Amino acid sequence: MPPLPSPLTIPRISPERVQGPTFFDDFDFPNLSLPFGQAWLPALEPAFRPGTVRLALAGDTLLVSATLSDDHITTTATADQQFLWELGDVFEIFMQAEGHSDYHEFQLSPGNHLLSLHYPHPAADRTRGLASYLRPSPIRDHEVEIEPTARRWHVALRLPLSSLLPPGAPLPLIWQMAACRYDYHKDGTFTLASTAQLTKPQFHRIADWTRIKLPPPTA
Repeated sequence: MPPLPSPLTIPRISPERVQGPTFFDDFDFPNLSLPFGQAWLPALEPAFRPGTVRLALAGDTLLVSATLSDDHITTTATADQQFLWELGDVFEIFMQAEGHSDYHEFQLSPGNHLLSLHYPHPAADRTRGLASYLRPSPIRDHEVEIEPTARRWHVALRLPLSSLLPPGAPLPLIWQMAACRYDYHKDGTFTLASTAQLTKPQFHRIADWTRIKLPPPTA
């Protein structure tokens, strides 16, 4: 088995720098930037549109900001906890803590509706529906901004990492993560993309996700 790639370290910033609801407007503090791609293909599809995800850590909260180029920004979602990827464009982020078998999936639509799923292990059966994996979201702060003229939309959220762990569990320094998207087109087809080096167009391939490292807590 080949050695695991070295994890990418997420910069730590002071929580005071990101107070208030509009922390993502500039995201002008140190961050880890990850571009979207289609690593499972030898070349990008013509319909692929670029995007970037930026990550930073404030306390134990992961700050996530994404900019997504999109020629046809669309969704028919009307509420949280709907299956958003079936209803139009969606931004997704997957997280798994090192040493834990369970993992989490969060989706955000252009209408700022949120879907939260928690799977007990990588082999969890998803062929019979996902209703049993729905969970109340630990994300309380999330925003979407749409720029129709620029043909892009922005996502921002705060994800308390300790809320993804059993009560009292120590916060691991290493995590597996992937940011992904469904980009729907006018004809109802869609293009997939991910920041992870996926070997197949399947977002749940945890072995292909990006390894990230949290910096040690400041004294």
